[in-house]
Amino acid sequence: MLADYTLVDKNSADYAATVEKYPAAANEPVYVLKTVDSTELNRLDPLMGKGLLAVSMIEQVMADPSKASSLGLAAGGFDISKLPAGTDLFALMQKLPADQLTAITSSIDKTFASMDNKLINQAAAGAVKSEYTALGLDINKLQTDYIMRIGLLMLLVTLASVVCNILVGFLASRTA
Repeated sequence: MLADYTLVDKNSADYAATVEKYPAAANEPVYVLKTVDSTELNRLDPLMGKGLLAVSMIEQVMADPSKASSLGLAAGGFDISKLPAGTDLFALMQKLPADQLTAITSSIDKTFASMDNKLINQAAAGAVKSEYTALGLDINKLQTDYIMRIGLLMLLVTLASVVCNILVGFLASRTA
């Protein structure tokens, strides 16, 4: 998966273009997706969806530990809900014994096993939006551009259909 991304930092050739698109890249290095085909994107979607959703779930628990059981993160005799709000779970997880970390990981995997890949990707959309916002991307412009592009495509398909319909009518009247 790492082969599909490029780490962009201050020494990268495309640093200026990346900072223009993602202003927060000026403060820290970021990974940018390389140009990949649809097959590779379909392979990456569930992997990234699960990863982003897991990180999002952990961040939600860091903000409010009482959400741990509802998100499926209470496992292995390690009750996350007993931690004080604001505890850095990522740092804590690095210090956990392997068996507890495995129990938490399997609990998260169990939560994902009951979900379809499309549902995981849809649930991760909020996390993706948060990451884009954190990178300084204008989400409203991104959404507006998408709607305009798809709307234009729909209008072109409609126009092509109308032209074909007129041509069929014209040719039918000429042959009759």
